[in-house]
Amino acid sequence: MNIRRITDTNVEQLQFDIRSTIGQISKTTDPETACSIAEQFFLSRQLRLISVLFCDRNNPDNVVRPFRNAPEELTNIRKKMGENGICPIAVEALRLLHPFEVSEIDRSQFDDLLSNRFLDELSKCFPSGVFVVPVILGRGLGQLMMSSNSGPFSSEDKLLIIDAVCQIAVAIICRFPEVTTFFESKRLSTLEAEALFLNSSGYTDIEIGGFLNLSEITIGLIMKTAEKKLKAKNRSQAIAKAIAFGEIFSTQFRDQV
Repeated sequence: MNIRRITDTNVEQLQFDIRSTIGQISKTTDPETACSIAEQFFLSRQLRLISVLFCDRNNPDNVVRPFRNAPEELTNIRKKMGENGICPIAVEALRLLHPFEVSEIDRSQFDDLLSNRFLDELSKCFPSGVFVVPVILGRGLGQLMMSSNSGPFSSEDKLLIIDAVCQIAVAIICRFPEVTTFFESKRLSTLEAEALFLNSSGYTDIEIGGFLNLSEITIGLIMKTAEKKLKAKNRSQAIAKAIAFGEIFSTQFRDQV
């Protein structure tokens, strides 16, 4: 039985396998491991996970790439491309916002040497084709690239991939929301974030006031405002949420301390 064909696969078993994969992801301690678990799921269906990335749709140069499983030459070209512009796959994913095959990309829109070299190398490394699935996550965009280990993609393959990718990508985000913290608009003012950072570093309100040239009472009010904005029950929870949302621990604050 060809397990790549969703028509030949028990749908209930497929969903069970996806749920099992999501369950394993929920217990992982880092995004790389979560992506490796996803890779094993696809390998069991003769599909190869090439890469996983998350980017800000308003600032596509800002990228988190927790998984990359590509040949060295392709990776080297991608690194050079990152220094000079956005990857053509990401450009197409942001433009279409729906799954597509790399072979369908209009090459005429990429007239720079690196982009065309990258697309050529991609086709050479994965002759059976590359299928890209963008997953919209608010302002963020998850992008998973897949290749086939046994011939061109069928429509059944694509349906299987889309179904699995959407569920698995969301599972990774739910488990590791920090990979998309830069997709969110800032919740705190610079002063609120700085006060929380100093407090998390062990400083008292009096000491924080000394750093910021403010009174102890003012610092207390700033903390209360930050707690309210973050919908935190107390200061400790506010600090935890601010860290999770990427609001504090900037280099600027560390240098000041």
